[in-house]
Amino acid sequence: MYRISFVTTICITILFRDCVHGMLPTNDEFDNAQSLTEWTNENPAMVDSLTISNGNLVLIPAVQSSNVWYNTWQGTFLSKSVTGNFMADISLHVYVPPNSNPTGNWHSAGLLAWDSNANWVVQNIGHQGAWSGVSPTAVDGTETKTNVNSASTFNYRAATSPPLQGLLRLCRVGSNFTALRWLDGEMGWSMDTPFPGATPAPINRPDFSDTIKIGIMANRLGNAANLFQADIDYIRFTEAPSESSCLQPPIQASSVASTVTSETSSTTTSSFSTTQTSTTRSTTTTSSSDTRTNECYRYVGARAERGRRGCGFAQGEP
Repeated sequence: MYRISFVTTICITILFRDCVHGMLPTNDEFDNAQSLTEWTNENPAMVDSLTISNGNLVLIPAVQSSNVWYNTWQGTFLSKSVTGNFMADISLHVYVPPNSNPTGNWHSAGLLAWDSNANWVVQNIGHQGAWSGVSPTAVDGTETKTNVNSASTFNYRAATSPPLQGLLRLCRVGSNFTALRWLDGEMGWSMDTPFPGATPAPINRPDFSDTIKIGIMANRLGNAANLFQADIDYIRFTEAPSESSCLQPPIQASSVASTVTSETSSTTTSSFSTTQTSTTRSTTTTSSSDTRTNECYRYVGARAERGRRGCGFAQGEP
């Protein structure tokens, strides 16, 4: 197998180094188990299982009393390296099977931008526990957190509809990190803040290195009585030339960081095509009786739906 990554690097130096286009990780649509080899499992003891099922990464965090990103604790983290400015979108659903919200405190999943164990930024969705100065009751919604020298500051915002699913985004431009969400039932991107009572604004982290780690995190603080999982449809990366670009539409599968894969065994051939609002993928498997064709994707609210012709829209329809 060979893998080709299309990455553009343009660095402009005007008194200070400003990497407008950095080294981007490859996108992951989680359509085959091979893609898991491209991730680093930073804390294996915090992961119960990682599987690919129906085009999703199914992440089940381990039952560990310290499986949470807070102060000096480090929870679940699957990482890739990124240099310079970037945007990262994750499409996910956090739930207790078959389809109810988690009830354990700080049972959540999302994105983590990591400079060191002492310094990182998180944007996640799940069941957030009551905390003095943040919320007197538990909240089903997003948590935004910044950790500075092993001291965490965080804030919650409730989801607008019961399913904890949709899109989360972290966008880095220089030293600023913008945390955004576009959950099911919402009309577009909105910004979160880790500072209770503050007006949402980018999180300034001038201490972060130019090259950091970005990826999928999870918290699972509590006991085994509260089981949950995160189904992750995809994680995608693209360039962020300015802070205004952080509000651009969801990243499409054919972004700069897309990966083109070819199998030397010729058993699988994949092609991708993208329109403004939908992506159509055709896959033919010659070595198996399980032949799939005309799978399709589209955005319904914030979430990318996928299906075959039965998904309710014609191939290539916006």
